[in-house]
Amino acid sequence: MKKYFSIFVCLTVTIVLPSNISAAIVPFGDSGIGLQTALDNITVGPNLGQSSTNVLTEGLSDEADSTWSIHGSGGAIETLVIEVAQWAAVNTFGVYDATDSNKQVQLFAGGASNGSQSLLSILADGSVIVNFVDSGVDFAGNSFGFYINSTQAPQPWIGGIWYSDTELNVDKSDHMAAYQGKDVDTIQILPYSPGLWANTEYILAFEDLHSMHWGNQDGINNGYPEWSDLEPDYTDMVVMVESVTPEPSTLALLSLGVMALLKHTKR
Repeated sequence: MKKYFSIFVCLTVTIVLPSNISAAIVPFGDSGIGLQTALDNITVGPNLGQSSTNVLTEGLSDEADSTWSIHGSGGAIETLVIEVAQWAAVNTFGVYDATDSNKQVQLFAGGASNGSQSLLSILADGSVIVNFVDSGVDFAGNSFGFYINSTQAPQPWIGGIWYSDTELNVDKSDHMAAYQGKDVDTIQILPYSPGLWANTEYILAFEDLHSMHWGNQDGINNGYPEWSDLEPDYTDMVVMVESVTPEPSTLALLSLGVMALLKHTKR
């Protein structure tokens, strides 16, 4: 009589989630008042001066806003909503190749005014086009992140190049908060006419200060003076982007894969 043995292989996958993955952003030094006010100020309907988005609870998780891609139309528009940074005249904003953060393309120069716009396109050969002009930089493909550069501040060591991918930041802190439209609010970014904040549009809000100087840290004078109890406030550069989609991180894809595997094994 033949004997049949069933061999069960148990696969244990341990996923360590970063501590800052949540619906909320890293704690605001000003309780979110500055950024909430910025969104309220551009909201003209249905409730004038009152955005339906709560900046404390409705931001994209840190793993969800690291990398982005342009929709099939081939172009993405960035509109500067507000910039209230002390270093507004020198801070710059742009995109970087998701596979090589050293490949950067500037979209807004220092001193860009509220309402400034730029059109970003990435061609099939990787050429990055800004306002219909070839930047001379080629990306690996249609996958990129956003950055703010505050290294031209009077004290460069207080600022830095801060990426949408937190892991690339030298202080390992989240410097970008992202919010998706809900197809509810009508907003107006002057000098443009009012329009719907659609779910294909996102607000990106940046903090330009090194986290060592975010308000009350350790209370110790260690050569890095603490800048302000109100930091971070994520109002140093606030930009609306459209025709883009956040891409799931490798961690998110791994999580989905594991869940699919577990679902399959239960059948």
